[in-house]
Amino acid sequence: PGSASASRYAAARAYYKVPFEEVPDLVASRAVVLHRGNAYVPSESLVSLVAGRFRARLAKALVMTNRALAAGVWADEAGRVAPIAAGLALRYLGP
Repeated sequence: PGSASASRYAAARAYYKVPFEEVPDLVASRAVVLHRGNAYVPSESLVSLVAGRFRARLAKALVMTNRALAAGVWADEAGRVAPIAAGLALRYLGP
């Protein structure tokens, strides 16, 4: 009886198919199902996926901002923006 109710619970949950590289923390903790290079993420664990995508986009935006500052695109704003961008690179953004 216990396994039948567990399988009904698993079938009722919503899963999201993503490349397994996007959720390494969930793969390491065995919180996802892996199949043919994809991770099936339960809806309860979507925070990890969203946080990973946010960090990747933030890192890319910071690199682009740094390049624009270095190229002199924002020469008149460099004195104001550069310390903020440098400070962001040193802040802890989580695991």
